[in-house]
Amino acid sequence: MAKPMRSLPEWLTYIESLDPSRIELGLDRIRAVWDRLKVGPIEAKVITVTGTNGKGTCCTALDCILRYSGAKVGRYTSPHIREFNERIMINGEMAISTDLLDAFERVESAREKTDLTYFEFTTLVCLDLFQRSELDYWVLEVGLGGRLDAVNVVDADVAVVTSVGLDHMDWLGETLHAVAQEKAGIFREGIPVVLGQANLPAVMKRKASELNCQVFQNTQQWEAYLETTIGKPTAWSWQGKGSAGKLKLLTALPYHQLNLDSLGCAVQAAYLINPELKDSAVLLGIEYTQLRGRWEVVHNSKGVEIVLDVAHNPAAGFALRGTLKQNPVVGKTFCVLGMLNDKQHMDFIGEVAPVVDTWFLTNPGGSRSWDAQQIQESLLPQALVFPTPELALANAVTRAQEGDRVLVTGSFLTVEAVMDSEFLQ
Repeated sequence: MAKPMRSLPEWLTYIESLDPSRIELGLDRIRAVWDRLKVGPIEAKVITVTGTNGKGTCCTALDCILRYSGAKVGRYTSPHIREFNERIMINGEMAISTDLLDAFERVESAREKTDLTYFEFTTLVCLDLFQRSELDYWVLEVGLGGRLDAVNVVDADVAVVTSVGLDHMDWLGETLHAVAQEKAGIFREGIPVVLGQANLPAVMKRKASELNCQVFQNTQQWEAYLETTIGKPTAWSWQGKGSAGKLKLLTALPYHQLNLDSLGCAVQAAYLINPELKDSAVLLGIEYTQLRGRWEVVHNSKGVEIVLDVAHNPAAGFALRGTLKQNPVVGKTFCVLGMLNDKQHMDFIGEVAPVVDTWFLTNPGGSRSWDAQQIQESLLPQALVFPTPELALANAVTRAQEGDRVLVTGSFLTVEAVMDSEFLQ
């Protein structure tokens, strides 16, 4: 008698139960399973995207631009906000649950006795679905670092590094040099490399040179810059290398308060991966690039502006503060903040603090949640503490008046927890 198939929630619970504590980062395990799983060579062109911040924006923009060029595109990002299917997008649509179930079964069969982490397992599910979908392009976001990340089992045709900052230091190292070295692990012999920062540790360019990679770096080979009206951003422009290395200038691109350097990376990578790309595809792709939880603004019935943003490290906090200043409100700013325990709490709070009037600390949930009460005692003695993000948001919105702003930030989990709240209405 055949055993009943697991549901998607059951599969996710099952792979979470696999013991990752004795597994070290590395590609040997996932490569062994991938070799058993794949049905032939990868025919699609692959863009691999890593970076401390801005990966999701870059991947989403690349996906949109390439689809508006008429191509079939798969996009893999993490983590998800509402449901697991968000991680795996095929031609602009979330992966169908029945297809996911089949892919989970195939990976489990190919796994045999090989230990896999949650991310390794789900990455193989994604790669399996992409290979069976006859796609033109795969856009793959690296989950952690680069060199030893599961996504790096696939060779890139274009590699993108959106930014290098300090995050996940237990895994990637405590210096920018160490982090950059790990992220440069996605480079391959002779492929183009797109860099989203003007200043990066020298190890990154040195690695590109060793592999004979042509480098396209922000402010050197390409640049993205705001267009403003009376000091307020209204659009943006991009200039860089188009087909056959010719200079390309695009103006009046739609501006949605997303990371401009990451968008610039996406445009440059799109021209590199598709030399026949038309400017109209870039314009439409940027127009329809939208991400949940990245400067997502809601105005409720009280006239309170509520901003949802998943920023969770100091570099993202710095960028978030800049966006808040670019978009001032007449009233006060209340911040609902919940973070994970392995993040740089003091540095993140320090970046955002100049634009926050009152703090509402909360526990985002899960085994990695920080202790909000402890953070209040050690860092923000005037803050209010609530057990859940929903309660923190409810209290912040209740205290807010017309013209005030409530910012919800610090973690994907914190933002996800409030998305169905009645206080967003």
